[in-house]
Amino acid sequence: MQTLTPSLLAGLQASLAARSVEVFHEPTLRLAGVLVLLDGTGDDLTVTLTRRTSRVEHHKGEISFPGGAWDVTDKDLMATALRETHEEVGIAPERVRVLGALPQVVVPRSSYLISPYVGSLDAEPTFTPNAAEVDEILRVPLAFFFDTQHRTEEPENPDRPLHPVTLRSYPQPTYSYQFGQHRIWGATARILTGLVALLAEDPRRAEVLHKEEPWTRLTARSRP
Repeated sequence: MQTLTPSLLAGLQASLAARSVEVFHEPTLRLAGVLVLLDGTGDDLTVTLTRRTSRVEHHKGEISFPGGAWDVTDKDLMATALRETHEEVGIAPERVRVLGALPQVVVPRSSYLISPYVGSLDAEPTFTPNAAEVDEILRVPLAFFFDTQHRTEEPENPDRPLHPVTLRSYPQPTYSYQFGQHRIWGATARILTGLVALLAEDPRRAEVLHKEEPWTRLTARSRP
């Protein structure tokens, strides 16, 4: 497992800046932005996740990043991620240092195209969860995701029906993490696995996780 150091955030920002991440829009998918929010230093570096309530429209009770659907008032999807984080957990946008973007991820079940942004806080956060959307806030040590014994990886199912938009089985492969009683899976696990790959400086795995996605061949680039 990689040792986390105080210079990790600076290294992560450089790694993200070195990658070209385009924002694409497939008309049949809804756009969303999420924030991979990090705080702390060294071995105490944590990532913030939420457990969604049973009252939200999609992914009830699941573990996710703060974030949500793009709104016409949002300048871009980074603004979406920051606005939704403020609404869901009470962290104001001006407190977040945005380090960069990770590649987009499709959620076939709810037809969302998610743009993840990595951000950090200089001080320990004080959360104000929105009771209508958030049942619980989880602060998971980032080191947890480096330990492969916590991760389950399932290979692609060759018999999986093709998704109508991506024209391929998706996702490939499937990841999940067991954090206490909480199962972290789906798009959240995929994004975390990609982040760990960058931090671990594993270009091969990062390339497998974040190779060009199929919708980039189906539609021109569009920024909301």
